[in-house]
Amino acid sequence: MNNKKLKIGCVTSSVSYYGGWDTLSKGIVGAVAKQHDVIALTSMGYKNDPVPYPVYSVLPHHYISFGLGNQISVFWNCIKYFRGCDAIHTFIEPFTPGAAFASKVLGIPLFITLAGTYCVIPKHGGLRGFAKRTMMKFMYNQASFIATGSYKNIELIEEVMSLDKKWEFVPFGVDPEKFKITKTYEPSPYPFLFTVGEVKARKGADYIIKALAILKDEFPDLRYKIAGNDKTKPSFVAGLKKLIVENGLESRVELLGRVSEEDLLRYYSTCTAFVLAAQTIDGAFEGFPMVFYESHSYGAPLIATKGYGSEYVIKDGYNGFLVPQNNVEELVVAIRKIVSNPALRNEMSQHAISEAQKHSWGAISVQYLDAYQRLIK
Repeated sequence: MNNKKLKIGCVTSSVSYYGGWDTLSKGIVGAVAKQHDVIALTSMGYKNDPVPYPVYSVLPHHYISFGLGNQISVFWNCIKYFRGCDAIHTFIEPFTPGAAFASKVLGIPLFITLAGTYCVIPKHGGLRGFAKRTMMKFMYNQASFIATGSYKNIELIEEVMSLDKKWEFVPFGVDPEKFKITKTYEPSPYPFLFTVGEVKARKGADYIIKALAILKDEFPDLRYKIAGNDKTKPSFVAGLKKLIVENGLESRVELLGRVSEEDLLRYYSTCTAFVLAAQTIDGAFEGFPMVFYESHSYGAPLIATKGYGSEYVIKDGYNGFLVPQNNVEELVVAIRKIVSNPALRNEMSQHAISEAQKHSWGAISVQYLDAYQRLIK
C-alpha cells in the first residue's frame, strides 16, 4: 500500500465539543491531521476550538437544512477551498449534497461519516421530499466510502436505495486527553442516575422518570440528574415536569440545563449509572452517542436501549445493560441490578474504563486512514 501524505477537505458544523456533529468532527479530523494535511470548512457563527490545521467558518449558519441555498453555498466554498485536495470528507449530512457535487466537479472521492436521523432518505413529502430524496440519492451514489456507527442508518437508507456495499461500520470514539481521570471526586452521598443531551423525546428521559417512580420506595435515596439544553423543546420539558410532580419526585429529579465541564466530569465520575433510554420517535433516532465513551472514561456503567450504537458499546452484563425500547419494566430491572449491587457496579466501572481506553479517536481513525489509501488514486 502506498502510504503517501494526502490532503483532505473536511465539511462540518464546527470543530469543538459543542454538540454531536462537532465532537465527532473534532475527534476524527484531529486524528487524521496527525497523518495527513486537512482543511476544515465550518458553519458561520459557531466557535471552533483551537486546532493545528486551517479552519474556515464560511458555510451556512443554519446547518440542519438540506435547502438549495445551503447546497449552493457548500458547493461554491468546496470548489474555492478544496482545489488541490485529494478527497472531500463530510461529517454533517445536510451539507453533503453540495459537497458531493463539488467532489464530482473536482474529480476527487467523497467520504461520508453518518451520524443519525439526518442521514435517512425521505420516502414521501411532496415536491420538497422529492427534491431532498434526489439530492440524497446523488450524494450516496457519489460517495466512495460511507462510515456509520449504527447499522440502523444503513437499514433505513437501503429501504430507498442500495449503497452497493461501500459502507463500513466505524464506531465513534473519545478524546483520551480531554476525558481522562485527573482528580478524585468526593463520592455522592446518594445513588443517582445521570443523562446528558438535549432534553427531547427521543432521549427517553420520561421513561427513566417512570422507572424511578416504580423504584422510589425500594431505593428511597435514588435520584436522577438530567444535564443538557432544556430550552429547545419546551412542550416536552413541560411534560417531564408534570410527570415528576404526578409521581411525587420533585426532590428526586433535577433538570440541570447545560452544565460546566467541571460539573459534567464530576457527574460522570460519581453517578451510579449513565442511562440513555433512547427511543425512535416520528422517524428520529439516536446514532452513536458521544456520551457513551465519555461517561465510560470516568467509570460510569451504561444502561441504554437497543437499536443503535448502544449494541456495539454495551456488552450486556459486562459494562452495562441493554434494554428494549418502549419498555419501562426492563429498564427498572436493569437499574435495580446496578443500584442494589455495589460490587457489580464497581466491576462494571472498571470494565467501562477499559472499553473507553480501547476507543480513542486515534484508534478509530485507522479505518479512515486505510479507506483513504485504498480509494484515493
